Parts: sequence; structure tokens; C-alpha cells
Amino acid sequence: MRLAIAVLLAIANVADARVEPTHDLASLVAQSESVVLAQPLAPGRFRLHQVLRGRAVPAEFELETLGYPAVAPDQRVVLFLRRSHGTLRLVPSGMRIITGGMVARLDQPDSPGPYVAVDWGEGPTELWASQQLTWDELAAAIAEAGRTVDAFGLAVLERDPGKRRAAILALFPYGRQSAGFSPVDTLGRLAARVLDAAGDREGALLVAHRRQVAELAFSRDELLAFARDPTRDDETRIAAIEMLEVDDRAEVVPLVDDPRPRVRAAAARTVVRIAKHRVRARLAHEADPRVRNELAFLLDRRGVQVSPDGRRLEARVSCAIARTSVQLVARRAGVAYDVDQHLSAQCDHEGRSWSRVAAPLAPGTYELVVVDGGHQVGTVAPLDVDPRGELTIPW
Repeated sequence: MRLAIAVLLAIANVADARVEPTHDLASLVAQSESVVLAQPLAPGRFRLHQVLRGRAVPAEFELETLGYPAVAPDQRVVLFLRRSHGTLRLVPSGMRIITGGMVARLDQPDSPGPYVAVDWGEGPTELWASQQLTWDELAAAIAEAGRTVDAFGLAVLERDPGKRRAAILALFPYGRQSAGFSPVDTLGRLAARVLDAAGDREGALLVAHRRQVAELAFSRDELLAFARDPTRDDETRIAAIEMLEVDDRAEVVPLVDDPRPRVRAAAARTVVRIAKHRVRARLAHEADPRVRNELAFLLDRRGVQVSPDGRRLEARVSCAIARTSVQLVARRAGVAYDVDQHLSAQCDHEGRSWSRVAAPLAPGTYELVVVDGGHQVGTVAPLDVDPRGELTIPW
């Protein structure tokens, strides 16, 4: 199973860092032969405390750590290691620094450039989370990432195309897109390539959309065929619509009147800048309340007068919104990573970030976490959503 993954990594040539070699945990695990907890002894020298996953390593060992933060003997580090010509090496960004039980992960503000330790959280397949992890939480996240990698290895070996696609998609749930600051999403890219190499273009499209795999090419005609095909499920059609190049989006204006509500909403999001009149005409007779609310919001954002039915949640900052066990993340660069179908984030033409509600929010208390340049800089006092699901946060 690990051999299958190693061979695929070599064939796909995706293990080496590219623009910003900052990996999520699952991608680190996929590239590692050993994941260990160790104590720094001197620059580049470590003493093994525990093998968390994979092959054993010597009780004391040396690594090239140029470009990595300095660590002290009173700290502990988790190291993601692989061997090259018999020499242990760090997988790019493969260090976590533990101080007083709290974990700092690495980021690379400039590429090329050194890594810096940051107190941002992360998940097994997400590069960003609002809360810094404890050592116990990191250990649990690494174990979950390992289970994901092992399951991927089994999925790759599945001979039945339908089962293979289902098994791979199950590892990257819809609504949990790759989040963070241009991570090198090795596992996501590899999953898309595996399906593509097997001739499963639809499966490859779904993974590419969920994990923001931009390097896998889909032609204009191919995407339009998926988008227009009423026999495809909603997710496939929405993925095709949203992956169209800007110059090709006029082709999906007719889908604003598609029989399926979610497809209508996706088409409206995609074409509202070039076809506000068509979106407004749809709003006039839209029967689905969720689509109606979204259309009203889209038009309101562009200065078109609409009825007060459009429920919205808006913040002109990069932000994350956490409620109960659900976390919704946006980033300033204009790329949106939805982790809940009720809310996503986009960036307007002036480069300001904002979030939108695609469906009424459940009544309750919500917290707005403000993020600037990748750092959590503060929170707004908890805000209540009324029984109608309405909440506005001006900024």
C-alpha cells in the first residue's frame, strides 16, 4: 500500500516543493517514511523520543535544517522524514515545534525564503484552523492523516472504477476544500491524477474542484458538456460551472433557469457580473427560498434594488466564522474554501473579502474571527441570529 503511494508520487513528480512548499498533514504523511517526536540537541542534531508512524530511525540523528527555525533543547519537535540516498531528510515544511505543550507549525511568507514558526492551527487535510493545537491534538491529527493516507493507498489499488472513485472522494468530503495559503496539496493533486490516469474525468473533476487542483487541465468544451448535462449530479455540474475560465462563463447564462435549484444558484454566482438582468429576471419568479435569498444577495452586492427577502451576512475583511463544530474559512487573496454549504466567501472586484449566506442561518450565537495576513487579529463580540435566520455584520 505504501509502495503504491511511493510509486505514484515518483511517477507524478509531485513530492518536490514548488512555489510555496507548505504541506497539510496528510500530504506530509504521504511523503514521509517516518514521523517522529524528537528532542533538539544542537543545530541539526536530534534525539529520538517516539516513532509516531513508519520506519524506525537511529536514537540520535542529524538533519539538514537550513531555512528552518532554530529550536532549543527544552522544546520538542515532530519531524516528517524521508530518506534520500540513505540520508535522512526533512520533507519540505515537515517540522512542528512544541513549546509548553502547544504546537507551532511552519509557514513560508516568501518563496524562496526561510520557514517561520506560526501559532496557527491546522487539520489533517486543512492547512488553516482558528485555534492553535496542543500536542495531544496534533498527535490525533497526525493519526487521522495517517488513516487518510492508508485509505488512499487502498483506494488506488481498487480495480472497480466506481468503487475507486467513491473511495477517493470519501477522503475529500464535499465542503472541505483545501484551505490555506497556497499549500502544496500533494495528496489532493495525486488523487486527481490517479482518477484522470484511469480515464475517470468526472471523478478527477470532482477532486480538482474540492481540492483546488489548478494544474489538471479541462477544456472549455469538456466543462460545458459536464455543466449542461442533466444526467450528471449537482456537484459535477456545479464543479464544471465554477471551473470555467472567465471568458467562457457567458455560455452558462441559460443555466440560471436550470430545473435544479443548486445548479441555478451556481450559474447565478458565476454570471451575475455579466448578466445581472438575467439573474434579476430569475429572482422575480424563483420559487426556492434558498436560491431566492442567494440571488437577492448577489444582486444587492452589485447595487441592484431587490426585495428585503435576501438574507445576508457580510464582512469586508478576511474572516472565519465558527459555530458549534462547524468552521467556515475565507482568505484575503480572493480564493474561497467552503466548509459548509450554508456559507462561502468570495472577493469583490476591489479586492475586498466578504462572506455570503447561501441559505438561512439557524438561530443561535455566532462568533466572527478576524484574520489579517494569515494571523488571527481579534474577534467581534458574539452576534445573535434571529429566528428568521437574519444577521448583518457591517464592516
